[in-house]
Amino acid sequence: MAEAFKQAYTGVEKFISNHRDSFPPVVINITDGEPNDSNAATTEAKKLAQLKTSDGNVIVLNAHISNASAGKIELPSDNAGFSSNKFANFLFDISSVLPEPLAESAKNAGFNVQPNARGFIFNADAEALIKLLQFGSQGALR
Repeated sequence: MAEAFKQAYTGVEKFISNHRDSFPPVVINITDGEPNDSNAATTEAKKLAQLKTSDGNVIVLNAHISNASAGKIELPSDNAGFSSNKFANFLFDISSVLPEPLAESAKNAGFNVQPNARGFIFNADAEALIKLLQFGSQGALR
């Protein structure tokens, strides 16, 4: 996962150098397991999220997919529902707070978006993943 964030950084940095006045890029990380090194993945994700255009920082969204029967968590604003789950906390911590245009798009997609919601879904089913991909990829269309 750290390597994926490093590669995203390279591509996003290049994009921003040519589009400084655009809506910030949205990076969507889809994962089905824990990172090999959560410290390295955290470092790389946070480094990526520090890149910015004139309109704001890069937005990092995370979707965890699993065949577990545990309930899904969609766009939480805090970790109250999963505080004991190390992996869910890791993904929550590296997920961006949704800026207003994306929060509005998420609401329009059917998500219950609270203030300071993060771009994170845990145990995403196909419907939630598709909705995340849809609203996440529309950020620049505002």
